[in-house]
Amino acid sequence: GIADGEVLDLLTALVDKSLVVEEPGAETRYRLLETVRQYARDRLLEAGGAQTVSERHRDWFLALAERAEPELRGPEQLQWLDRLEEEHDNLRAALEWSAQRGEVETGLRLAGALGRFWEGRSHLAEGRERLESLLAQVPAGGCGAAVRPAVRVRALCGAGMLALWQSDRASARSFGEESLALARAAGDRWSAAYSLHLLGLLASKHGDYERATALGKECLALSREEGDRWLISLALLLLGEGAQEQGHYEQARPLIEESLALSRQVGDRWTIALQLVHLGDVAHHQGHYEQARLLYTEGLRLSGELVHECGISWGPAALSNRAARYVYYCLEGLALTAGSQGQAERAARLEGAAAA
Repeated sequence: GIADGEVLDLLTALVDKSLVVEEPGAETRYRLLETVRQYARDRLLEAGGAQTVSERHRDWFLALAERAEPELRGPEQLQWLDRLEEEHDNLRAALEWSAQRGEVETGLRLAGALGRFWEGRSHLAEGRERLESLLAQVPAGGCGAAVRPAVRVRALCGAGMLALWQSDRASARSFGEESLALARAAGDRWSAAYSLHLLGLLASKHGDYERATALGKECLALSREEGDRWLISLALLLLGEGAQEQGHYEQARPLIEESLALSRQVGDRWTIALQLVHLGDVAHHQGHYEQARLLYTEGLRLSGELVHECGISWGPAALSNRAARYVYYCLEGLALTAGSQGQAERAARLEGAAAA
């Protein structure tokens, strides 16, 4: 019964009476004092409006998460990561409401959209626990009317990538293989390509470069059919990394360079930082030490920016975050390059910084 134009005046009146707290920042936020919140919740329950309000809350944050998901691959990824971090408690409440109501598909839509956020901000255990809890409520392959295949596939991909970051390769493979089978059966080429990328990464970490290359080629073909530059970039990087690990540096360089060019177009700074590390490694192994130094230096600068912008505190836990890992890799690369050029003191200082 409140008109849109009345909202700001009513909110201001509540702030003036100290019933609502205003928190200035990049975007002004409002919160209730805990005692006021509990009182308001009790009155809401008495009035019988709790379900309607909770559903509207859940729908709003589902829409926010699904809007954010593609943005986490683009130039504004850090701003969206910040926004989701700021709303994490609201997102948790929306997930819990969906779970309590048995609305599995809605919960999987929300959790699936948050996979890259949980990965990017290192909420690995929490994200995986929420995804697995929801996935467990629908038997494997049991989608049908209850849960559409595309929804389950996105959730499986998210769980698989989080498991991979936790070094749980068996679970990552299980999630990846199920998501690939479902995506193929549903004709979902984007999800099939992403599942192939996940399985290719897993094969590469096992040292099975022949399988990683086969999966990477299939991922690249599907990604090109989809015309998705971000996916194409990931597929090319997977192929380039496989060639690099096998010592085929002349083959690796153009693959990683094309991958980097696409990532720069898309604006995915996380992937750019990793590509710079790989190109630095290739240049170093080929004896192009000055080029390697420049690549590592650019990677170090970008990784340092990501660490700063993400507000990561340095310490043992920092290395669970990709940006902090990339800082370490770049310092290691610079140390090796300095050593190869006979700069012993510089190499020692860089190695010490990496070790610290």
